[in-house]
Amino acid sequence: MMNSQKLAAKAKFFSGFADQTRLSIVETLADGPKNVGEIAKATGQPQPNVSNHLACLLDCGLVTRKRNGKCNLYSISEKDIEHLLAVAEKIVAKHYGRLAACTRQ
Repeated sequence: MMNSQKLAAKAKFFSGFADQTRLSIVETLADGPKNVGEIAKATGQPQPNVSNHLACLLDCGLVTRKRNGKCNLYSISEKDIEHLLAVAEKIVAKHYGRLAACTRQ
């Protein structure tokens, strides 16, 4: 049986993907490192909103930040996250109708 601390950490991990904006940021970064402006453009979100969500993703360790001249480049922190996104895509495709109709979330 899993202890409550590990379960809480796992729930926080998945909550990083539970927000549509954070998920769109992570999916955008799957194409490679980007700065905040590029992420904002790709996701259609205002730059301050993207920055706020990036701070959350950084705190949780889901993305990394690297200085590139005057701006920061953000990347997915683990290759396994890209694999997780691919697996999620297959599961969502298989159960799309039921997920779209779900009213419990």
